[in-house]
Amino acid sequence: MAMISMKMSADERKEYTNEVVASDAPSYPYGLCIHLDDDALKKLGLTELPAVGTEVMVMAKAVVKGTSAHASEGEMNHRSVEMQITDMELGAVSSASSAASALYGE
Repeated sequence: MAMISMKMSADERKEYTNEVVASDAPSYPYGLCIHLDDDALKKLGLTELPAVGTEVMVMAKAVVKGTSAHASEGEMNHRSVEMQITDMELGAVSSASSAASALYGE
């Protein structure tokens, strides 16, 4: 499965902030940032912090905790899914690696 960029377009950023200028709006929607504390870093075997800007591959298993769908007259439909990550793995990103080797190793 191909990776999908979740980066918001300029129009989406305007809607996100309800402002005409979206230059200060975040590039990605709320909830797509993962925060790993010291205990999580230890479990993942990270002894040194990666440099800011380093790309890493995140493989994760999650459980769907909830779903929601809402529709009302004159408004856009709204759907959402809440997922709890239960297991994860971090690895280096290699531009030469194939999807198969990224998923299953060499």
